[in-house]
Amino acid sequence: EDEKLDNNTKIYLCGTLWHETISEMILILKSIMRMDIDQSARRQARDEFQVIDPDYYDMEAHVFFDDAFYHDENQQRTLNIFVNDFFEAINKAAGIVHDVEGMKLAPPQKTATPYGGRLSWRLPGGNLLVVHLKDKLKVSKKKRWSMVMYMYYLLGYRILGQCEERMKSLTKVIEDSP
Repeated sequence: EDEKLDNNTKIYLCGTLWHETISEMILILKSIMRMDIDQSARRQARDEFQVIDPDYYDMEAHVFFDDAFYHDENQQRTLNIFVNDFFEAINKAAGIVHDVEGMKLAPPQKTATPYGGRLSWRLPGGNLLVVHLKDKLKVSKKKRWSMVMYMYYLLGYRILGQCEERMKSLTKVIEDSP
């Protein structure tokens, strides 16, 4: 029954981007992808070979992109050049880390949000990469606001949401016990 209550370490990787070069983006993404490979190998060893790994962890990565949209004279918005560069960088980083020339990840899931938009990728190892696209007309473009957003997202949405799910699981375990 204790296995139903997940006690794994959870690592949330968080970073911010604004006007970084493709090379800088690739560096960040290579680090994320290397962790994805490591975590995936640990998960596979645990699930398929019942390896007990005291250093096992789950992970997900979040990148907050400041000023991610270009607004034309009619206030129509499109992704800016730096976000478009990110699409190129993610595939280049995947190809470098996985040693597969021309590797392309599946397109991200796109979600409209009150702060702009969100792109979600499932990395090759199965972990989540979420890119939060901030629209300067909806939320401040300053770095401090990105920090506030990721702390709020992690504490308010992910962690407290998981606590609620764990409480439901614990309640069910207790109710199901004789």
